[in-house]
Amino acid sequence: MFDIDKRIGRIIGTRNKRNISRKAQIKWKIASTGKRIDLRKQYKDSDGDRVPDKFDCSPFNVMRQDRLDLFHAGDESPSNKINKGEVIYAFLHLNDAKEWKKDKNKKHIYKISSSVFMKDNKTYSRHFSDKYTGTEYIVKNILGEEIIE
Repeated sequence: MFDIDKRIGRIIGTRNKRNISRKAQIKWKIASTGKRIDLRKQYKDSDGDRVPDKFDCSPFNVMRQDRLDLFHAGDESPSNKINKGEVIYAFLHLNDAKEWKKDKNKKHIYKISSSVFMKDNKTYSRHFSDKYTGTEYIVKNILGEEIIE
């Protein structure tokens, strides 16, 4: 439902005075559809973006949502791979992507921004896994990408 007070508040610069933790934002991102429906009923949503304020990094800005910049080592553009329905794995730390590129003989390292991602729970084993220090994510959408190497 359109709420003119919320729209005007954004225009004149109403800001979120509190910082929502990354943990709370990720909790929202990984919640099932049913759980999200329950949470929407339970908590207020000030900007009408369907993300309750408790989980919203900017509760008075309908456009801004959480996002994470990650690094992917590969031969093909991550957005092309997602469009083909393939899974994208990306590292939180650039050094891990560089190590993966070297070990797997990949052509490029991409810096990608995503708002739909989840931490990889490592239910499989990968070669060279003991070399990597950071967290690996499974990326579900690409907001932006650039080749950095």
